[in-house]
Amino acid sequence: MTDVPSDKIPTLASLRAKNDSLADGLSTDAATRVRRALSWLERARRETDDDDSAFIFYWIAFSAVRAESGEAQVSQFEEFFQTAARADKRNAIHETVLSEDVFYTVLDLVANPYVFEPFWDYYGGGSASADEWQDALIRSVESASVHIENGETHKGLAIAFERLQVVSRQLLGGEATWGRYVNRSQVENGAKILSSLVPILIDLTMDNPDMIDRPSRYPSVESDTHEIVEDVEDYALAVNVLRRVDIGQERVYSSEDVRRELGLDD
Repeated sequence: MTDVPSDKIPTLASLRAKNDSLADGLSTDAATRVRRALSWLERARRETDDDDSAFIFYWIAFSAVRAESGEAQVSQFEEFFQTAARADKRNAIHETVLSEDVFYTVLDLVANPYVFEPFWDYYGGGSASADEWQDALIRSVESASVHIENGETHKGLAIAFERLQVVSRQLLGGEATWGRYVNRSQVENGAKILSSLVPILIDLTMDNPDMIDRPSRYPSVESDTHEIVEDVEDYALAVNVLRRVDIGQERVYSSEDVRRELGLDD
C-alpha cells in the first residue's frame, strides 16, 4: 500500500484549463457531461465542513460523467468502471484505489451494514436471517478487497458504488437527517472516495470523449431556445412562442404568426 498518488488526481484548476484548451474538440454530448461535472465538482470542493453537502455534490458530478441519473445495478457500475479502466492509460484509477487511504476507506464503506441493502431487508422483516445478511456482508468485503488487490478494480468499485448509491438514496431521498452523527461514517467515506475518483473520471472523459457512448437524457437545448428568441426579436412574442413549444405544439409558430394572432400587425 502507498499514499494517495497526488499526481494521478487532477486538480480542479487543471481540469478547467484542459477543458478550455479543448474548445470545440469534444463532441456535444461529451462537452455537456464535462461542463456539468466540472460545475458540481467545483461546488463540492467548497464544502470543507459539511460532508452531507459535499457527498451530494460529488455524487451529482459522478452522475454527470456517467450520463445516467437513475438507479444502477452492480453489473452496470462494473461495466462503467471497466470501460473507464480500459481508457485509463496512466492507471490512475487503480493506483488511487490501491493507495492505503482510499483502499481502507473503500473497505470501511463496504463493511458498513447501514449501507447494505440485505441488512435493511432483514431489519424490515424480510425472509433472510441475521446469519445470512452478515455472511453476505463479510463475503462482499472480502470480494472487494481481493478484486482491488488483484487488479480487478472495476469489480471492487462496483461493490463500493452500490453502497454509495444507498448513501445517495438516504440523503437525496430524505431518509437521513442532515448532520446527524449516526450517518457520519458512510457519508464521510463516500465523500472521500468520490473526491478522489470524480476528477480522474472527468479527465478520462476529456481524453476519451467516446468512453461513454450514450447521449444525455436531458441534453442542453439552450442554443436552440436562444435562436427562437433572437428570431422573434421581442420578449413578449418570445414568451408566447416558447409557451407553445413547452405545451407540445407540433408546429413552432413564427414571429409573423404570433404578431398576427396578437393583432400587432393591425
